[in-house]
Amino acid sequence: MILIFFGLPATGKTFLSERVAKEFNAVHLNTDIIREKINLKGKYDEPSKQIVYDHLLQEVVKYVQKNQNVIVDGTFQKEKYRKQYFKKARELRQELYFIELRAREETIRERMKSDRNHSEADFNVYQNIKRAFEYAHEPHLILWTDVYTVAELINKIKLHING
Repeated sequence: MILIFFGLPATGKTFLSERVAKEFNAVHLNTDIIREKINLKGKYDEPSKQIVYDHLLQEVVKYVQKNQNVIVDGTFQKEKYRKQYFKKARELRQELYFIELRAREETIRERMKSDRNHSEADFNVYQNIKRAFEYAHEPHLILWTDVYTVAELINKIKLHING
């Protein structure tokens, strides 16, 4: 199984995906960490983004081939990235779930005041990504991380996967 947590910066993707990974005994992969590992930190031009998503997909394949559940978190702001992962999941005959995380802007502002480990996004970056974000048209779960508790969010994810 592959779960992809996507959405704008500071919506809680990494926070929630790390907890869900423990719940599902899954490997957690993150675009910001991959970007650092392949020495592309600070590079957000389209070719660099594609390299990050390609490398991340290679990691997903590696773990799926070891029969491990995988949880990925990143903005996936372009439909082409989501389609790339959908296609690969079909090839691998893996269940794939997209989970879009959202939060109100006042929550985003507050969260960005705290250290967010690997993320380089500030509120200006958030606004730029929001303007360019290609919202998903395919069916997916949408969760507001500033409305529900972590336990409620995890339960909603379990219901989505099982239902």
